[in-house]
Amino acid sequence: MNINKILIYSNDNELHKKISCTLEKFLNIKIYSNSKEKKHFNFFDNKFKLTILDVNSINNFDELANEIIHSKKNFNKKFILLFDTFEDNIIKKAFLSGITDIIHKYNFEKLIYCVESILNDDCLDPFTIILEEYKYLKKREIKSILSKAELEILEYIEKGYTQAKISKCLYKSQGTIKSQVNKLLKKLNVKNTKEALYKINTYGI
Repeated sequence: MNINKILIYSNDNELHKKISCTLEKFLNIKIYSNSKEKKHFNFFDNKFKLTILDVNSINNFDELANEIIHSKKNFNKKFILLFDTFEDNIIKKAFLSGITDIIHKYNFEKLIYCVESILNDDCLDPFTIILEEYKYLKKREIKSILSKAELEILEYIEKGYTQAKISKCLYKSQGTIKSQVNKLLKKLNVKNTKEALYKINTYGI
């Protein structure tokens, strides 16, 4: 029988011990931890079917949330976020990044249930369906401030077209395209098209 590997990322040794003892008692798993092993593990390593993150051990959650969003384009990595103090901003960003299992760090009963559901590939998850709809609406909200002409240019930018190539495709002068791109950037409050795409693809996080 295959043993599922789980990574616990927490600097709290006591929390790690409690989670490990609880999960290993009920589930057929092998647990790795940055605190126990005294080394850095990659959150996105494919050998881990699941990563349990202690929010208090993460220095820059915004950066991590963006990494998770981009990683999901390549593979379906599962995360559980543990917290002890509810912070609305972090919860929203976690949800946008695709983390639907957000649990108080000492709610071991719910943790066991969530881990078991993920390991058993239980796909009946209404939160995931709601999340995809929310992401779509969030992306549409960001784009809603752009004019029809700016949205048209944005579509070409998303395809990787240069301003010169966009100019030829739309039969507009390069000066006109440059002006519309500048207006687009100003509305999105970004410095360049790379930042514009990043903001849209990370849902404004």
